[in-house]
Amino acid sequence: MSAKAHLLIIDDDQNTLASLARAFRLAGYEATVADRATRALSLLERQRFDLILSDVVMPGKDGLALLEDLRALGVTAPVVMMDLITAPRVAGLVTNCGGFCCSSRQK
Repeated sequence: MSAKAHLLIIDDDQNTLASLARAFRLAGYEATVADRATRALSLLERQRFDLILSDVVMPGKDGLALLEDLRALGVTAPVVMMDLITAPRVAGLVTNCGGFCCSSRQK
């Protein structure tokens, strides 16, 4: 039997964190949550994740700065950046840093 994929979900909204974690766990994945980028970086020092989902707009260090930090640290897990509305400029920045961008609609 293969191991469950381990996801790291980063968002400053507690409802979003709880909803996503629950949905992925019900789908059979292991999900760890972080409510800010600095907490995510701390978790990444101790654990390996198969996929990272991160909000773009967060207080303190935002998702784009986090993505740059992840790449500088050599984190190779795919990163999906989530936002309600993604401006083309933001999508370009995410893609240039090796991430994937998803939103409910384009601005």
